[in-house]
Amino acid sequence: MKKMLIFILALGTLFSTTVKAQTDLHTLVFTQNTTTDTILKPLLGVIAGPIPSPDSPAPDLTPQLQDIGVTSIRNNGYWDDRLDIESIFHCPDTTVYPSWECDPYDESHYYWGPSDTLFQSFIDGGFEPFLRLGGETQCSVREHDFHGPQNETQENNWIVAAIKIADRYTHWQGKNDLIQYLDIFTEWPNKDFWDRSNPEFIHFWAKAFKAVKEAFPDYKVGGPGLLFPTISVIRGETTHNPAIDFLKTLYNQKLRPDWIGWHLWKNDPTKYYIAAHQYRDLLDGVGDFSSVPWAGTDFFKGVELICGAYGVDQYIEDENGNPRPIPREEMDKLMNKKQGAAVLTGQWIAMQLSDVERAYYYRAGDTYSDPSAGPNDRYMGWSGLFFGDPVGTYKPKAHAFRLWSQMVNNYPRMLATDFPSVSPSGTRLWALGGKGQTGYGVLLANTESQTLDYTLNIEGTPVRPGNFQVDIYQVDDTNNGRTPTRWTGGTFHIPDGTVQMLVLTPKTTHVEGAKFETPKTFGILSNYPNPFNGATTICFSLKNSASVRVEIFDLSGRKVATLLEKRLPAGENSVNWNGQNDTYRSVPSGTYLCRLVVNGKPVHVHKLIYLK
Repeated sequence: MKKMLIFILALGTLFSTTVKAQTDLHTLVFTQNTTTDTILKPLLGVIAGPIPSPDSPAPDLTPQLQDIGVTSIRNNGYWDDRLDIESIFHCPDTTVYPSWECDPYDESHYYWGPSDTLFQSFIDGGFEPFLRLGGETQCSVREHDFHGPQNETQENNWIVAAIKIADRYTHWQGKNDLIQYLDIFTEWPNKDFWDRSNPEFIHFWAKAFKAVKEAFPDYKVGGPGLLFPTISVIRGETTHNPAIDFLKTLYNQKLRPDWIGWHLWKNDPTKYYIAAHQYRDLLDGVGDFSSVPWAGTDFFKGVELICGAYGVDQYIEDENGNPRPIPREEMDKLMNKKQGAAVLTGQWIAMQLSDVERAYYYRAGDTYSDPSAGPNDRYMGWSGLFFGDPVGTYKPKAHAFRLWSQMVNNYPRMLATDFPSVSPSGTRLWALGGKGQTGYGVLLANTESQTLDYTLNIEGTPVRPGNFQVDIYQVDDTNNGRTPTRWTGGTFHIPDGTVQMLVLTPKTTHVEGAKFETPKTFGILSNYPNPFNGATTICFSLKNSASVRVEIFDLSGRKVATLLEKRLPAGENSVNWNGQNDTYRSVPSGTYLCRLVVNGKPVHVHKLIYLK
């Protein structure tokens, strides 16, 4: 009887384990994306950097940011007012800082040195400046006496200064193609940036937008970094929602921004997915927002969505819905360990699967922190991708960022799948699939507290050793995602708080549902989509490192745009074209020719079809 009982208990344990394994299994199925927006967006921006704050022991982070694939930098978060209107323009009055009640046309009131140095660091590093025209909440050099213009005179002077700053840097060193976006203000509503009423801010922003857009009609102008209203938008609230008040004023004044910026700090990636879709519904006047005044008018149609700041939340809601600080031990894991890398990757995947054109993570590096510091040490790291130590030590989320850039650059054609994948037992797995010229990439993030198992099916083909060679790049507290592990078969596993990128290379020349081309010595392989009505990705390969120029011509032979002119490494490369010419004006629908020039010699011409 005792032996039988032991056998039954053991059998019960085995059965329970088997059932648990089955119910926790994620079946990931990736199919061809049939929507119009199928190209991964370069959501590879960061806030601050590459030069650290003056009192920081951190180095210039240019090599680190280049390594992980950062493409753009938003100029705030330096805490010394570099490239802020406070520092660049202020009056001789030393009793208040910044003082803005003097002649804004007097060049002696402008101080360009630190801002020029910072801007040049963007250009030297190959980072596109996302020019934020605004100010900062704090300054380690001089204390702020107030936040934002305090009266109409200061507002008008601020706007003149903003235009002067934009004019200087949009024509930096005689080049007009360094900047695409102008961002008016930093964040709102937030008393740290604007300490007057919401209606006063909306009036000021509308006035600033009108002036800046008139001065720079060929640039994409927007803002203002909607913060707290983002939660109201997620909930679909139509009363006491500052975002609606803001857009209503723009609609009434017939001011249509090129883009709207919103900020969000939440540790649940689905919040980002919902926020982007809800903001699109708000602009379109549909769904929860079908009662807004512009519903049915298409007034805001085509306005881009940009997540101007995002990251890990330091608060969690209690049982009553009230925010409470997350314990420092947990914050240490989110800011500096693998858990943070998994959460941020889930957020990034959510925005890729939404209508988000750009995203900027807060921030490039800590001002000061020690990789060996514990959670209760004052030198514990915070939001940076890199520690604020003399060598700029990588955090796991920096290594995860590098996997994001590899997905965008190597596997840009997005595949469709469920978001998130939910197992029968309710565990969630964040997944993104992409297709490149010679194979597939799959990006995964496990934010659960347990290992998850999964299987893969890519465009109708089960992922098995006979069909694909699979290399797994993993980021956690010990692996940096640089060296792959070869998969030899069986169920895939992803540990808790881990990020993985799988590179799948077909073992045969034909895999059902997939077509791949053999790279040439050099030449344009393809562009997709083609025809296109938003943007297209032009792919080409190089046998050796070479100087490359990619140009667009119309059928009469007139050059329309130069998309790329730089030295590139051997292998697969790509560049995007959004249907604009060199002055950022949209070209007419029609057929265009893309020419690849390698080491000064034209080597290939490819036909593109642009349909508005």
